[in-house]
Amino acid sequence: MRSVTRALENFKKIGRANHTYGIVRNRLQTLKETYARCELLHAQLLKVATKEQKDTEKYFKEDVYIELEDAYLAASDYISDALASLEADQAPSSPGLSVSQSQKSEKTLTLPRINLKKFSGDLREWETFRDQFRSMIIDHAELSNVTRLQYLYSCLKDEARDALRNLPLTEANFKIAWNVLLARYDDKRRLVSEHIHTLHTLPAVNTNSAQDLMSLRDTANMLIQALKNLGRPVEWWTICSSI
Repeated sequence: MRSVTRALENFKKIGRANHTYGIVRNRLQTLKETYARCELLHAQLLKVATKEQKDTEKYFKEDVYIELEDAYLAASDYISDALASLEADQAPSSPGLSVSQSQKSEKTLTLPRINLKKFSGDLREWETFRDQFRSMIIDHAELSNVTRLQYLYSCLKDEARDALRNLPLTEANFKIAWNVLLARYDDKRRLVSEHIHTLHTLPAVNTNSAQDLMSLRDTANMLIQALKNLGRPVEWWTICSSI
C-alpha cells in the first residue's frame, strides 16, 4: 500500500527534465497493477473480517482503503497528464507518418466470436458465468493470458467491469483480474444466502396453468440443484419440489 500512497511523491522526484515515454508509461502501468492487487486484498479482507473487526480494527475504522484510493487517483491523474504531454510531443506532424508508439501499444487483437452472456455483478448469474468462462476461455490451451483478459473485459458490464477498471490489458494482469472477480463474487456463504432468498420469494402461481406450474417447478429445482452444488443439505426441498 505504501508504494501507492507514495507513488506521486516518488514520481515527482524524477523531475520533468528526465521524463521519457518509457519511464512515464511504466510508472503508470506499475501503479495500476499495484492498486489492482490492493483492491484484491481489500476484497479478501471484507470477505473474512468479522463485524467486530470491522468496528474495531484501524484499517476499517479510519477508512484506510478510501485514503489509498484518493492517493491512487491523484497519482494516476498526474502521471496520465505527464504521459499525454509526451504523446503530444511525439505525435506525427502529417497523416502520412506512422502511428505513435502509444497507438501501437493500445492495439488489441480481433477476437473470434464466442457467445458468452455478459456478467454485470448479479450474484445469481455468477456461477453460470464462472463455469462457462472457465470452460470456454480459461481451459482453452491455445489462448494467451492477454487474449483471455480481452475476452473477460468483453464479457463484463456495470459493477463487474468497474471492479477491473484500473487494470491495463497485459499478459500478467489476467490472473489478477480473475482473482479480483473470485474474491468479490465467489463467496459460498453469499451465494447460498442469495439462492435461499430467491427460493423463498418465488412468485405464487394463482392459475391452473400447467405451463406456469412447470415453470415454477423448474425454477425451484434449478435453485435446489445450485444449493446442492454448494454442499447444502437439500433432501427435504427436493422431496417437496417433486410433490
